[in-house]
Amino acid sequence: MRRFQQKTMEWEHVRDSIISDMRVYLQVTLTVVEDTPASRSLLTKLGISAQFKERGAARDENGEVLFAYTSSRGARSVMYQELKAIEQGLQKCKDFIVKKLVVVSDSLRAINALNNKENAS
Repeated sequence: MRRFQQKTMEWEHVRDSIISDMRVYLQVTLTVVEDTPASRSLLTKLGISAQFKERGAARDENGEVLFAYTSSRGARSVMYQELKAIEQGLQKCKDFIVKKLVVVSDSLRAINALNNKENAS
């Protein structure tokens, strides 16, 4: 039991009220969200759909940035967004006439899908 301003209520009610208020606040204030595991997890737990920002960069053999990109898409699966970001990077490399490249991603699933080791769905 929690007591506030001479009122007593169960802790579950307090928790549900806070979550509800947070959900409404975030739905009103968020437009585009940085795509991180933490932000995806929080918004999923709260039942909020958001546009996630994708980003990537291409570097030369010395680590110098050749180009960088960022975009926003509707709420889609993480796998979809990882593969879409890789596709954008590959398209840019093609535009820059890059002949030799190595694809790097923090998503092992996406890399395995590209190497036909996992179903991309």
